[in-house]
Amino acid sequence: MNEIKRLSPIFNKVISNLHSNNLNFFISVSSKRFEKYFKNYKNCEVVYNENIYDSINMCDIAVAASGTITLQIALCEKPLCVVYKLSWLSYLFAKFLVKLKNISLVNIVGNKSIVKEYIQHKATSVNIAKEITRMAEDDQYRSIICKELKEIKKILKKDNGENITDIIFQMIE
Repeated sequence: MNEIKRLSPIFNKVISNLHSNNLNFFISVSSKRFEKYFKNYKNCEVVYNENIYDSINMCDIAVAASGTITLQIALCEKPLCVVYKLSWLSYLFAKFLVKLKNISLVNIVGNKSIVKEYIQHKATSVNIAKEITRMAEDDQYRSIICKELKEIKKILKKDNGENITDIIFQMIE
C-alpha cells in the first residue's frame, strides 16, 4: 500500500505530462481499492487482470516498481524502466546494508544496466516521462533493450540451473 501511495502521484504526473503524446496508459492493479490513486485521463485505463501476462501483453512499453514483475516483463521482451521509492529512513538503511550496483532483477540477472532504474530522488515524473518517450520514439534504443531482454530470457531458461545459482550467490556476496 505504501508503494502505491509513494508512486501514484509520480505516475499521475507522467500521464499528465505525456497526455499530448498520443500514448495510452494501462495501470495494472491487483485490487479495485488502488483505483482511487489514479486520476481519470482519456488516455489511461486501470485494468484488473488475474493473469499478469495479460496486462503485460497489452503494453508496448512498461514502467514497473522494482520486484519480480521486472523479470516477468523481461520474459515478454517488453522494454521497460524501473521505479522505486522508499521512505528516507528505509532507503538509508537499505543502502547501508545492500551493496548492489543495480536493484532491478533484470539488471542483476544481466549483470549490467539493461533497463533504466529511477530510485528515490531520481524517481521523478520528468525522468520517467523522458525515458518512456525515448523508448517510444527511438527505434534503435528500443531495439537494443529488446535484444538485451532476449539475453535475459536465455539466461533464465538455461537447463542446468547453474546460472541462476551463480546469480543468487553473487547477490548474497
